[in-house]
Amino acid sequence: MESNETVVYRNDLNLVPLKKFRSVEMDIFFAVCSKMKDKGNQDIRLSFDNLKKISGQSDKSYRRFIQDTDLMYQKLLTLTYRTKEKGLTEYFVLFTKFSIDENKQEVSIRVNPDLEYILNDLQIEFTKYELKEFTTLSSRYTKTLYRLLKQYRDTGFYVDNMDSFRQILDIPDSYRMTDIDRQVLNPAMEELNNIFKNIRVEKIKKGRSIVRLKFLFDKQDKVIQEDLPKVPMYNWLKGSN
Repeated sequence: MESNETVVYRNDLNLVPLKKFRSVEMDIFFAVCSKMKDKGNQDIRLSFDNLKKISGQSDKSYRRFIQDTDLMYQKLLTLTYRTKEKGLTEYFVLFTKFSIDENKQEVSIRVNPDLEYILNDLQIEFTKYELKEFTTLSSRYTKTLYRLLKQYRDTGFYVDNMDSFRQILDIPDSYRMTDIDRQVLNPAMEELNNIFKNIRVEKIKKGRSIVRLKFLFDKQDKVIQEDLPKVPMYNWLKGSN
């Protein structure tokens, strides 16, 4: 895998719950995002071999890789970006074209021009991480938490209420806190301990109920800081299905 392959996108994308995505589908999706950054809404063609390599799927057969890529995009189509302003509600999907050509052994993708800012002009409010590091994580829960922590790498803490945390990580409603500890937090903290120094989680209670989680870790190097006007963020949670 290319050592300098990075994923960079606006923080808005971290608010999208990747519902029902498996770990492998996340790897393929963010591998695609890594190749789409700063490309506008032009068609981008990626060979199967290249996409397999950067997504950590080199050991997969073409048939299995095609199946995983197709399932990834089918699930991606169920995620809609929703804006509502002055009585007008609009829905968008991130990619307006995603074709899989088995004869040429390539994938062709085009970003929705209305959402291309998510992968372009990345000067402020963005998340950046190494794709190789991301694909080595085993769990879809760990991968999502990893992305959230990378967003706050220069502060050293991330706080969220339980309802939002459940939604963003796509945790089943049936999971009690003991289930979240066993299936989500404990495995994630064990893996992420190798990436975020001194990582720990504090459970904030209201009465007997845990209402918020606070993740603390040593600050990491800042990426790029530009003194530019802030771009408003939209809440993807309201538009996800």
